[in-house]
Amino acid sequence: MRVSNLLVATVLVAATTATTGCATVLKSKSSNVTLDGAPAGSEVLVDGKSIGQAPLSVTLSNKVSHDVVFRTADGERSCRIEAGASTGWVVLGIAAGGVGWIVDWATGSWRSLDASKCAGGGASGGTAVSAR
Repeated sequence: MRVSNLLVATVLVAATTATTGCATVLKSKSSNVTLDGAPAGSEVLVDGKSIGQAPLSVTLSNKVSHDVVFRTADGERSCRIEAGASTGWVVLGIAAGGVGWIVDWATGSWRSLDASKCAGGGASGGTAVSAR
């Protein structure tokens, strides 16, 4: 009886692993993004919604790209934080075999945020932005 339970548990774990993507199970669905370097007190809008004043940190979904606007009395500066496939997760998902990579692709679970267009002048003012 004990062998049967172990066999059933092993089969269930193997089936779950083969049909679920690595990123779907292991990877965070969001990233903490620090919006730092804009003039202190600048109003920060993400995707058209005011989220506070710079500097600040915000948690953003990895599944979609985000438009960031820094608004001051002198005007606005904007940039885009891009969501894209993270190569490491894509390779791992395909290398693991099974249909897991299809699950990761369909759910967008292997996506990460790239804040490089907002960092170091990408916001036309040296606004430093980092995604962790």
